[in-house]
Parts: sequence; structure tokens; C-alpha cells
Amino acid sequence: MRNYLVLPMLTMVASMAAAQNAANLNPLNIDFKNRGYFYAASTPLASVAGYGGWGGSDNLYRPVTEQTYLDNNKLFVLLKPEERHAVAEKFSGFALYVINATDDTVFFKAQDSRLNMKLQARDMNGAWRDIEYLPSSWCGNSYHHLYLPSRYQWLFTVPEYTGTLKTKIRAALGYQASRGADEQWIYSNEMDGSVNPGQFDKVPKYKTNGLMDPYNN
Repeated sequence: MRNYLVLPMLTMVASMAAAQNAANLNPLNIDFKNRGYFYAASTPLASVAGYGGWGGSDNLYRPVTEQTYLDNNKLFVLLKPEERHAVAEKFSGFALYVINATDDTVFFKAQDSRLNMKLQARDMNGAWRDIEYLPSSWCGNSYHHLYLPSRYQWLFTVPEYTGTLKTKIRAALGYQASRGADEQWIYSNEMDGSVNPGQFDKVPKYKTNGLMDPYNN
């Protein structure tokens, strides 16, 4: 059964000033895993049994305008290091797109509007390993689903890491081909980069924000 949705077109305007600002910033140099930050939103629709986005994200999907992306006819993740963005107005970063070029709506497990996605790098032995981690919430209300309609995309900004180990970097994303299906993984294109060895193993200490914070890590 197709999960096709017809939604109103939205516009996306890139900020040239933001790109110029990012070019003047330094990359992020850390020796521990970075906490997951791929926040997204979906319009709540009754037609998909209440699936939608909540948890505070305003990163709603936008229409795909590049015909070459649509020609792929698949769900894919695209790292675009040439498209510069600033991270927290402090560090240099670049664009990552999650693009649904299929004819169906794709579903994603989410945690407080955070997708199950993280960056990976090849370690000293050439194996792909996570350099980012997803925290675990003890609150059941944190867990929900997001969806991405056909011919729509999410745009994210990822940090430009730097470190002593020159390596390859990619993104890994968990998704569901249909509601209730088992989670599968897809991987982005690979790019050159560098990280520190501590990014493969160390998880930083987390300070909770009070009794209402459902996270301990």
C-alpha cells in the first residue's frame, strides 16, 4: 500500500550572509562523542494516525527542487560540505539533506523530535564507528514517529570536525519503509575529514536540567 501524501508547497531561501559567516569560523575540535542533534518536524495529520512532530523543533520538511535529486527515486542522505553553515554561531559546519525521492511517505522513529541519525568515521583500523551518540530518555512520552512525504526533504547543519586522524566521514540514518515496519539503515555519501580518537569511545558527562529533564546522558 502506498503512503503517498499531497502537501502544500513551501519555500526555502538560503542565507548568503550565514554562509559567509560560516566560512570565517573554525571547525569543532573535541575528543569525545557529540550528542545527537538532528531535530526535525512533520505536520501532524490524522491521515497518518496522528504521526507528526513535537518536542519543539521548527525544522519542517521542504519540497525538493533539484530534479537530479528526484531522479534517484529513493530515500537518501546527502552530505554537502561545499554548502557552508554556522553551528551555534561558533563553529564552521555544512549542510546535510535527508531527501525522499520515492513515491511513498517514509517513517522514522524519533525521540523528542530527534531522528535516529548520527555521523560516523573510519577508525584507525578502517572500521566505521559512531562519533556521535543518541541519548536515552526514561520518559515514554519522548518516543514518537516522524514522517517525510514523497518529494520532500529535511535540511540539517552538521559540524565540521577536526582532529589528529585523517579519515572518511558519513552519516547513518534509521528509517521505516512503512508504518510499523522494522527499522532499516541507510548511509550517506562519504567525505574526507579528520577527527580525534576520543570521538569513537568517550561519552561526555551530562548535567540534567532539573526534574523535568528525562535524560541522564
